[in-house]
Amino acid sequence: MGQVALVAYGDGGSVWVGIDRVQGGPLGAIELRSGSIEGQMAGTATVYPTWALAWGAVAPGIVRAEVRTEEGETFPAKIVPIPTELEREYRAVWGIADEDDPRPFGPVPTDLQRFEQIRRHVHDGLRYYATAYNNETNENRERIRSDLATLANVMAIFEIKSLDPRSMMARRQKIIDRYLESARRDPWKPPQAGPDQPS
Repeated sequence: MGQVALVAYGDGGSVWVGIDRVQGGPLGAIELRSGSIEGQMAGTATVYPTWALAWGAVAPGIVRAEVRTEEGETFPAKIVPIPTELEREYRAVWGIADEDDPRPFGPVPTDLQRFEQIRRHVHDGLRYYATAYNNETNENRERIRSDLATLANVMAIFEIKSLDPRSMMARRQKIIDRYLESARRDPWKPPQAGPDQPS
């Protein structure tokens, strides 16, 4: 699309906030105070397959803004003043929602929470590959064994008392054997979708 600029202008007694291409060509604008009730914010957006550009205006009491998708992902938005000769109360706001760079939702996880999430991810992967290994032919088992070994290497870091490579390699096979035996008794099953979740 090229560079775009946030613009504000007066037209027909109204103030408009919009987006223009720097090389020429408006992308859209929104009129301030166009509703029947004075609002805290007014906004609109233009949406593309993997990103969206949103803009509008906010009332003086609003000090922070964000763009939020239907999935709940949030992205930072910037609040900037409108030239006082056009508007003395509202300020312009704009932001980009890019699916490749969402703002983290919720509090920042602690190091322990991150480690636990890694351990859980590796555990789930080991259960999945162990079940697949038990159900496959010898030829396919050789391919799956490398995935089991990679995940078991990571799990060993959580379990061994010493972080030297020899201890890790010794623990790796024990972990693989443990998950293979567990998968024979309790094979991994795909999670069941709930009534509010897609299957």
